[in-house]
Amino acid sequence: PIFSQLGVKVVSRNIAQGGLGTLQHALGFKDIYGDSIDFMVWDSGMTESNDAAALDMYWRQALISGDRVPFLLGAGDANHLVDFNLKADADIANYGEAKVGLPECVDEIQCDKFPWAARYMKCSAEAGSLCTDHKWNGNCWIDRPDVTPKTKQSDHPASQAKWHPGFRSHQLTGRILNMFVLKALKEGLTKWQETDKYALPDDAWHVTAHYENIRKKLGEIKDTSCFTQTNWPPRMCTLPMRAYSEFTPRANPEKTSITSIIKPGIDGFVPHVVVPMLYTGPDVHNPITAIPEGAVDVLAIISNGRQFEDAGKRVRHLGADDIITGLGLEMGNEAKNGYCDGTYNAECSRVGNCLLLGHQDSRGCVMFNSYSGWIVMNIPAVEAGLIVAKIETWHWPTEIAKTKGWKSINNLGRRSLRGLDDPQGNVTEVYHGEFGQEERMLKKSPPEYCDNFKFDFAINGKVTTWDLETFKAKSMNPQRVVEIQTLLDDPNFTKEPKDVELAIRMRGCGDSTGKTFCLSHVYFS
Repeated sequence: PIFSQLGVKVVSRNIAQGGLGTLQHALGFKDIYGDSIDFMVWDSGMTESNDAAALDMYWRQALISGDRVPFLLGAGDANHLVDFNLKADADIANYGEAKVGLPECVDEIQCDKFPWAARYMKCSAEAGSLCTDHKWNGNCWIDRPDVTPKTKQSDHPASQAKWHPGFRSHQLTGRILNMFVLKALKEGLTKWQETDKYALPDDAWHVTAHYENIRKKLGEIKDTSCFTQTNWPPRMCTLPMRAYSEFTPRANPEKTSITSIIKPGIDGFVPHVVVPMLYTGPDVHNPITAIPEGAVDVLAIISNGRQFEDAGKRVRHLGADDIITGLGLEMGNEAKNGYCDGTYNAECSRVGNCLLLGHQDSRGCVMFNSYSGWIVMNIPAVEAGLIVAKIETWHWPTEIAKTKGWKSINNLGRRSLRGLDDPQGNVTEVYHGEFGQEERMLKKSPPEYCDNFKFDFAINGKVTTWDLETFKAKSMNPQRVVEIQTLLDDPNFTKEPKDVELAIRMRGCGDSTGKTFCLSHVYFS
């Protein structure tokens, strides 16, 4: 509301991934998190608090990737940020849980007398599970005349595990983050107000010199774990990294998807998500988000009694050796439809048994096997001669319905364009998992590589082939379920930005093991 009155549009994104760290996104920071960030938060202590190299990569990319140098904010212990401040003048802070001074609940009657936002945040030992019993406040559907769910809706979102924080802790964390911004805004406005005739000197509000100083000093720091690890090219620590991906959420998802750069194959074929959202447009008002009568309404306070005006809804529009896009490609079953950009009002993945879940986390990818053919992509404006793929190698052949029954690459001689609804395709199960209902193939342990395995990639038509031994040697595993392959690392590749055609495929394991891969990210600079 305050920023709206100042004519400033505020965008806040949650780009977290359940059970993963930040590395898979940090390697393509600019396109996945966004390129105009003022305030960057890291809160991934459960999965990578001890991964110094991943943290180093994350913060470095935050400082060098976009058109701004953001304020860096770490959750909990911020020791890993100190060097960026001391050696590169980066602006940093950390935040805690803010539970000091909160009243302690003994029983429900006593706790309900506390201010609403302080209730059930801290419970005595005698209270037992009282706080846990009151930490959830979610529903899956509100009846409306214009939309009828196709699946019975659950009573509440899944994964309400006792170790997850719940809405009260998230609400408190949100207020902590807001205080950083509000205090900085107050200080800035006060400084402006106290300036003679409101005429601020240029150095009081121009930040270009400050940005350049930070980036220059950061570039001189090369003795950290980002450089000393052996899982990625050291140049990735100094170059602004970009990416195309099928993981969500992502900033600008329509422009940063792998499918947006895949060159259409025969008959214009490009793999795509086949399950549409049930409905579009805003959800109806959800009563559980309302402030109880008599409780402190933070929004009303900071709005200073004025009606909050939304800035307006965004418009969202939803031969075997020839190097052309193959016919046997398919989107992984976790790929989400809709516009999944990490904002609170994104219209994303409205399918399944909890339509109001609002969870945008998915691990989408482009599936391929030895019969799928090439994935041919056009990567625009490659400047530094660096291209790295993130390929998941543990998938099962039943995850690709399209190539079922094929005996050759692209099924040459027996053309078939089966889809997921093919009655002769794979058996699927309806999965009611942590993130709601998804279609997932029944999975077993992935098949082994075959002796004839070959991995081909082509850069501007020049094909390189790796046998099994080479592929395994070139595949790095810097973090859990993060497998990357460096396909180009040549600082002399180009003297100016140029478009690059990248094509990848697997062959040799069609009839034997059915080895199946999934391309989730293409990183480049």
